[in-house]
Amino acid sequence: MSGLPISDGIERVRSKNALVSGVISGIGSATALLLARQGVRVFAAVLARLASGHIYKASVSEYR
Repeated sequence: MSGLPISDGIERVRSKNALVSGVISGIGSATALLLARQGVRVFAAVLARLASGHIYKASVSEYR
């Protein structure tokens, strides 16, 4: 931990860009939402896989 108050850390990320994967649910979704609320421009990466494990669709879009 850096020892900085949370508010100082938030100021450091404001007006930045972030690429977050796993935004469909869970930690990825919560992270994207938190960053977006703090002024970060968030891009969401989503991979769709076949049962074989091969990726058949990948997309990146701005999270709003």
